[in-house]
Amino acid sequence: MSMLLAITFCSVLTCEEYVVDHNLTRSDCIGRLQEERKFLMSKPVEEAYQEYMTLFKAEHMDGEAVDWEINCVEG
Repeated sequence: MSMLLAITFCSVLTCEEYVVDHNLTRSDCIGRLQEERKFLMSKPVEEAYQEYMTLFKAEHMDGEAVDWEINCVEG
C-alpha cells in the first residue's frame, strides 16, 4: 500500500489541500511528515502557506491562512 503526504491550509472561509509527496512507504511518509512539520512550525501559518502556494503554483484562497494540518494518507 502506498501513502501520500498531504497538507491542508485553511482560512476562515475555505481550505486548500496540497499533495506534498506520493508513492511513499508508511515509514518514508512518517519521516517526511516530521520534516514538513518542523518547517511548518518554524513559520507563521500565512508565511508557510505562501511558500507552498508558490511551490505548487496555486491561486490564493479566499482570506488569510489561519491553520494547517498535515497527514499521511493511503494513496
